[in-house]
Amino acid sequence: MGWLQTWTGPVAGDWIDELGHVNFLSYQKVADDAAMSLWKAANGGRDRVGRLGHEFVMLETHVRYLSELHLGAAVTVHTCVLAFDDKRFRLLHHIQGDGTLSCTVETVNLGFDTETRRAMALHRDVIEFFKALGSPPAEASGELPLKRQRPA
Repeated sequence: MGWLQTWTGPVAGDWIDELGHVNFLSYQKVADDAAMSLWKAANGGRDRVGRLGHEFVMLETHVRYLSELHLGAAVTVHTCVLAFDDKRFRLLHHIQGDGTLSCTVETVNLGFDTETRRAMALHRDVIEFFKALGSPPAEASGELPLKRQRPA
């Protein structure tokens, strides 16, 4: 599996904080938007209503800032699925500004039922979509485990 382009857009003025650089929350918002783009694709393009309460929540995030984004820079996010099981999936987002890798965002996500407010198995369409992607690219690696170890 290669990288999927999941988001594009320019660095907007409201991303810039009082220190004159892109605020960390903007990086995470872009990664979240990219994850939603992938989620919609994995669900056959269905919108939230069409997904009938089958959603996901983010459990854990690891962000690595590598270079600064600048106002007006063309931002592109490429995403890959690092791993998945019947309920969880790990994503790795590469956020690039003007072609330079600026940030990586890795997330662990959990299938979530919006009616019961509980964890749920991923819909079979999502599992099939992830399977069809194949193995992640060789250069894609992450830090987070798919499953957390429960404290003893």
